[in-house]
Amino acid sequence: MLGALAFLAVPATGAAAATPAVDVNPTITTSATCDFAAREWVVTWSVANPNPVEGTIGNVRVTPPGQPLVGLPNRLPALGTITGTQRVAGDAGSASVTLDVNWDDNTVTYDASGFIALGRCGPPATRTVLVSANAVCDAAAREWSIYYNITNPNAIAGTIGNVRVGPPGSALQLQSDRLLPFGTVVGNQRIPADQFTASITFDVNWDDNVVTYDIYRPVYIKTTCR
Repeated sequence: MLGALAFLAVPATGAAAATPAVDVNPTITTSATCDFAAREWVVTWSVANPNPVEGTIGNVRVTPPGQPLVGLPNRLPALGTITGTQRVAGDAGSASVTLDVNWDDNTVTYDASGFIALGRCGPPATRTVLVSANAVCDAAAREWSIYYNITNPNAIAGTIGNVRVGPPGSALQLQSDRLLPFGTVVGNQRIPADQFTASITFDVNWDDNVVTYDIYRPVYIKTTCR
């Protein structure tokens, strides 16, 4: 009599690989820097793909209109990031990018978007230069020594020029004629001890070719120097 056949189950040594699938939308992040001289925001957009599937970027829309996204590759690598740059006017207020991704597994992500709020980039309508003064008596020389602190509260440098003083002939000796962003330049003027008023007037030629004229700082001395 023949014995019963036995069937031995053998564990499988491999399995068919699952097809990668898109299950997370791409992430769009952004940063902006101010090109002060050009009066423009330079906005960098980054598109990150958290999926193991590549895709093709399409239907890109930007705001403000007419200020395109430049340098963004049209292919989005699996688990990778691509970047592009947009330049917008310094008074634009905001910028945005909206795009679609046609994934290689034949799915589509519509209207992935990013947004950034922007402040003002570029010189304001008017620029302020702050000037303070302090008079010190040099009794031995019978002179007042007047120190002027000229402070630039703006995010752009300038050059001090066309300096005029009172009384005439009492020259202003400047530490430097360059007024750096948020910096202070000290100047010194010496006048006779019997004088009780002094002043300086000057212009600032800013590095973006704007000029602030006739910055005036008087000094009134109410004591004697002896």
